[in-house]
Amino acid sequence: MLHRFASNALANLIAGVSGTVFQLGLTAIASRRFDRDTFTVWSLALSMAALVPLFAVNLSTVVTRELVELPSARAGIAMRASHEISWALGAVALVVIAAFGLGLHQVSRPLAGVSSIFFFSLVLVLTIGQLWQILCQPGFGWFYAHEKNWQVARTFASARIGALASLLLIGLAASGDPLTAALCIAGGAWLGIAAAGRTVSNRAAVDTDVAAVREQRLRMRHLLKGFAIWSVGSAAIQNGLPALLSVIEPRHYNGFFLAYTLNLVVLGIVGNVASALLAPLSRKRLAGDVKGLERWLAWAPVATGLVLVVSLAVLWWELDNLLTYWSPGIASIDEVRRYIHWLALQTIARSLTLIYSVLMSSAGTPWQLSRPILLELSLTLFVALPLGWWGGDIAFLAALAGAGLITALYMVRTTLDICAQQSRGRLFGLFALTQLLALGTWEWISG
Repeated sequence: MLHRFASNALANLIAGVSGTVFQLGLTAIASRRFDRDTFTVWSLALSMAALVPLFAVNLSTVVTRELVELPSARAGIAMRASHEISWALGAVALVVIAAFGLGLHQVSRPLAGVSSIFFFSLVLVLTIGQLWQILCQPGFGWFYAHEKNWQVARTFASARIGALASLLLIGLAASGDPLTAALCIAGGAWLGIAAAGRTVSNRAAVDTDVAAVREQRLRMRHLLKGFAIWSVGSAAIQNGLPALLSVIEPRHYNGFFLAYTLNLVVLGIVGNVASALLAPLSRKRLAGDVKGLERWLAWAPVATGLVLVVSLAVLWWELDNLLTYWSPGIASIDEVRRYIHWLALQTIARSLTLIYSVLMSSAGTPWQLSRPILLELSLTLFVALPLGWWGGDIAFLAALAGAGLITALYMVRTTLDICAQQSRGRLFGLFALTQLLALGTWEWISG
């Protein structure tokens, strides 16, 4: 298992690195070709398009789970049902994000001087360029179930390289207009997907048993309810931060966006590595290997905390050099440091539960999947957001970190029900100690 996990984790890491290069590359190019005001408009539109993955509602995870648990004779039925679901989700994403972009235009002060039609068009084009992350979900699930994660990594890398290459060769070489840049990114991404077409599984389409496909679709939709609440709530908390900060504290928005992007890079890489455990942990659970699961639950948070703290520390110490080459003139280092400190606290608090969330994905009911994120979403809306309106951006981010910590402890306690009774207290104590050490170390480094 360790050999397969290492290989698949490396593949997921490569996929995460491609996302890192994509995010950093877009920001580096835009910060050089757009002025400060145009950069703000561009980054807000990008934050809208970044909501696309939340509409995938972890469909690939559901496909993986179904393919691991179902008889092989039903694999084609499951794939056909998942393809139908992915197209429906893609249509919903396009409509909702475009409408959300129009709504943001009405309330965000940095967008006051921008035409609503222009901003709507910018959001729409960037969203279309990201829809592959929904439509390819069934194929990704098939490869994850068979632990062939390198196929997925190639698809992610191809799409992102295509987008960046198109932007560099065509878009900003000829124009500094954000809409032209967005068209190049969208076109390049889809060309990259076409180039990687052989790596995207089409194993859906031979089954014609309409009743069986409908039954499977209903089964998957039931499970997706929990994943939908989980992924939408989590992404709304994380990806909605730029929109909220543009309203709460517009003066320092660019500094926040740079810190937010760097924080997402760290979080994305660690999360991608952890997701490689989905199929192996599902098989361990089905085999009744409780001891094996307990070992992962004991030591994975320790390893995750170590990786997070080291990565964030390097980022903190090298931030001055990074900003000099990455985004000169967009924001001061003090602004960026101010936000990285608080965003990293939230990231550490939430990310140490990655192994628990993977196990919950492989075994949890829709209600078990949705309860932790409903708790965090409630704390965000009814505690953090009011504090932000009253006390400013730092009060908001501090409350978010607290909400993430409370939710993490709740998720761990819920997931430990799968373990032996005598092991639960020890595992919960080890997790709490890991949280304390990781958060304390980061506070010492950045304080």
